[in-house]
Amino acid sequence: MPRCTRRPKSPGRAHVPVASGDAPGGELKPSAELEREDDGRCIAETREIPGVMCYGTTREEAIGNTERLAIEVIADRIAHGELPASSLNLS
Repeated sequence: MPRCTRRPKSPGRAHVPVASGDAPGGELKPSAELEREDDGRCIAETREIPGVMCYGTTREEAIGNTERLAIEVIADRIAHGELPASSLNLS
């Protein structure tokens, strides 16, 4: 599996979509920014949902972990009436 590449300490980060498809009707479609930590782990963070970030040994694992957490956060916000149910689209 490809590993996350080391990036120089700069404001730029890798930006990849977490979910595919368009985002009609105001749906949240999180994307991930990737970095590699000094210890070699990859970390993915969503820009659209503050605080959603996860580690992984590979970039794919970090993205997958972040995607799962983003879905959980969106579902929790829907359950508490903070977002409309149409915000979560798993297609």
